[in-house]
Amino acid sequence: MSAAERDHQKLLVEIKTTKYDSANMLQLFIKRYEKRLLRDHDRIHSLDYHVISGLKKQAPKLFVSYILPFNFSFPETKANAYTMEETTLNQEFVDEAHDRHQQVFAWTVDDDDDMTRMIFLNVDGIITDNLHELQVNLETTFDHPSYAQRLLIYSNELQDVSDSEGMPQN
Repeated sequence: MSAAERDHQKLLVEIKTTKYDSANMLQLFIKRYEKRLLRDHDRIHSLDYHVISGLKKQAPKLFVSYILPFNFSFPETKANAYTMEETTLNQEFVDEAHDRHQQVFAWTVDDDDDMTRMIFLNVDGIITDNLHELQVNLETTFDHPSYAQRLLIYSNELQDVSDSEGMPQN
């Protein structure tokens, strides 16, 4: 954590639980790290919903994301976000989360095409082992004028089709 603070790097801390954890593991974690995590605007995520609900109950100011390995249905949680494995993540899930004021992080997105798909799904974060590829993809997607122009044209064409479908035929 000290290295991240020195480099002004925000963290996404994963809490992994086992059957050997002490009964007060969560209280000890909160006591030791809550102030530091809040100060540095770091985030926490976990596959264990008991951790998610416990953190929201005992340290409600912490930003907590529930890790979901598959998109079976939209969960009803108090989590601030969902960290979803990217292969089953879809637009409906992202839209539902955003409608509920929850964020969505996609993991582990290492392929260029998958990165582009996550960008167009409007996820709030992409977890990758290939940071350089993601940076290049983001730059190409958002900074390349011809690409932006093509998106505008495509968007206008969709609007034209949508408008013409609603017009009465003569």
